[in-house]
Amino acid sequence: MRGLAAIACALMILSGCVTEKAKMPGEDDWETAHTDSNGIGSTKAEDETMKEEGEEAEGRALEGRTIPHTPNQTFMLSTEEMAMNAIVHGMCWDEEECDLTPTNPKEKTLSDARLIVDQGQELVIHMIQNPGDFSNSHYPLQFELIEFRFNYEEGTVIDAKPGSHTYQFTAPDEVGTYFYLLHVLWDEERTKQVYYGFSLYVKE
Repeated sequence: MRGLAAIACALMILSGCVTEKAKMPGEDDWETAHTDSNGIGSTKAEDETMKEEGEEAEGRALEGRTIPHTPNQTFMLSTEEMAMNAIVHGMCWDEEECDLTPTNPKEKTLSDARLIVDQGQELVIHMIQNPGDFSNSHYPLQFELIEFRFNYEEGTVIDAKPGSHTYQFTAPDEVGTYFYLLHVLWDEERTKQVYYGFSLYVKE
């Protein structure tokens, strides 16, 4: 009898252990934590902290930005196979009133600034500085990319990004010739801004 009692007691203890291991997290646990696809858990508070730190870092970068004395930068469009310089197509620099109107740059760019690319190809525009006025803190406040078709004088702003030393975008998916203005804005007052023109031929 004593042997049977001992066995029964051991079974009860084992059953309690198994039950405890099989316990699933409650609703309160899921509200405060989640697990990503790599199995690494993080709390909502940690996610918010990471987001705030990223925004603060971007703000510090813009605060450290400086504006060159003259607009002597070159913006070079490149792929793995080719590279070319965009052409200045309008400029305001230290003018109280800047009334630049973006117009189709097709006449200037068809022969002098035309790049042949694949459908959906990733493209990069690099800002090249004059060695006499070089500084890592020189970069624009904002970029805008304006797209034109051959027979249209009015373009469409298809992208806008914060300033940087480079600008990346994707070529159209449809075959044809496209004309672009890269609007480089240096200050919030819009007294320093330059339009750079180029064209793309998207091949089959």
